[in-house]
Amino acid sequence: PVQKENRLVQCDFIPHEIIIHPEDKYTVYCFERDGVNACTINLRSLSVVQKFQCINDHQFSGHAVFSKDSKFIYTIESEQNSQQGKVNIRDAATFESLGLLPTLGLSPHDCQLLEQDILVVSNTGQSESKFHQPSLVYIDIKTEKLQSRQKLDDDKLDAGHFYVAKD
Repeated sequence: PVQKENRLVQCDFIPHEIIIHPEDKYTVYCFERDGVNACTINLRSLSVVQKFQCINDHQFSGHAVFSKDSKFIYTIESEQNSQQGKVNIRDAATFESLGLLPTLGLSPHDCQLLEQDILVVSNTGQSESKFHQPSLVYIDIKTEKLQSRQKLDDDKLDAGHFYVAKD
């Protein structure tokens, strides 16, 4: 049998999610959870190629997703003080911030891009007034409008990680 060696890439933070670039399986994007750091790693050279940080007073949730054409990456972020959620639309090559969309909730965490460019984001936070509750929001990326929101009224449910089936 073939023995495979373990290979590690030194990173300045602990990645929460690792995303393979859709057009280059040897390039991965890594995101810190509840922190300001992200990077791209070249798996051939086993090295960090680029390092990125959040804008202003934001922090990464640890999750992101590429646009269907791979030109953009949607990073899930929150404002550090208020925990208001944001989708940061970034250039996938440069990581430059091109625009922000609200997630219409607090402490967003995970995301999934559906057909017709609908981005689903989980908001995990709850405000004291209960105005903001854990929810899944469906945002049309093209129109930047909310398509729907599924609130989780049961305190025992968590909207952290999720998967939306195609059927």
